[in-house]
Amino acid sequence: MAEQLIDAKYKKYGELISQGNFKFVPFVCEAFGGISEPALRILRRLANDLQEKTKRCFSSIMASLQKCICVIIWKSVVESVMERAFWIKSNGFQQT
Repeated sequence: MAEQLIDAKYKKYGELISQGNFKFVPFVCEAFGGISEPALRILRRLANDLQEKTKRCFSSIMASLQKCICVIIWKSVVESVMERAFWIKSNGFQQT
């Protein structure tokens, strides 16, 4: 699944990628915790930098980063469900 999403991001941003003077790295996370390899490489690099600056344990930093990402994803899921419930209620649909 993640590989398909990575391909979709390259297609979606292909024109910008070809124009830019930067490196594009698709950051793909799945709703149930899967993180693509390119995204993990970014997190590992960030964790290494943070480890050098903070002297915290690498695995602790990685766990914190992954928890933050998980919270962001689930917050988005909850907001989406609530928006849909509000739309259904405001349009006169009722549960039976």
